[in-house]
Amino acid sequence: MKKILLFMVVIASLFTFVACSGGSIEEGHTDAEAKVDTEVDQDQSEEQIRIDENNAVILPKLTEIEVTIMDIETIVADHDLGEEYQSAVDTLKEHLRDITDNHQKIIDMGGYLGGTDEFVAVLDGVIENNQNVLDLMIYELKYFEQRDKLIDKENELIDLVNTVVVSAQANGWEADEFFLSEIGAVYSFMDEVQLAIEGSEVIEETYMNEKFAQIDQLIPLFQDYLIMVSEPYVE
Repeated sequence: MKKILLFMVVIASLFTFVACSGGSIEEGHTDAEAKVDTEVDQDQSEEQIRIDENNAVILPKLTEIEVTIMDIETIVADHDLGEEYQSAVDTLKEHLRDITDNHQKIIDMGGYLGGTDEFVAVLDGVIENNQNVLDLMIYELKYFEQRDKLIDKENELIDLVNTVVVSAQANGWEADEFFLSEIGAVYSFMDEVQLAIEGSEVIEETYMNEKFAQIDQLIPLFQDYLIMVSEPYVE
């Protein structure tokens, strides 16, 4: 899941860009404010309308970012992903606070005179990337859960086959060529699955489903073999 951590760091850099974008808007407002030459009451009325419109656009997006970060943090905590991931989450939260504070400073100075389009565009990018991180974490956790189930299933088969082999050796079943061929085939199958698990960073879902189905067929077969080889072999 290291690529998720890298993705989170990239998002943090986007947060920094947002804060810088907000800062430039704030400076623009200071220059524009010096040029305003209208009635005070009208200024205050127009300013309040602008502030209300700005908040109506920006605040829901900041809330959406916050909620997604909380969802990411919940996954990190629930699955004990470690300090490295929690540190990345803390960085996201810190940058969100910076963005929120920057937005509030602009609002306190009368709002976004140049409009919120640039700020909103970058926030939308952060929202999309946050959601991508969340989706990737959910997908990878589900993947590793399925892979662990496949490992457990294969281990169940390995233990059963080894028990069958020990009993077969004790009762002379090495003389049965068909039985030996079945043992050889199942060991080859188990080696293939183990190699796929250990040698691949990602195992295709279709492959895992196929191996689950095959193991489910092999287990009852070798349970029957265990009963058979518990008796002495007779030609």
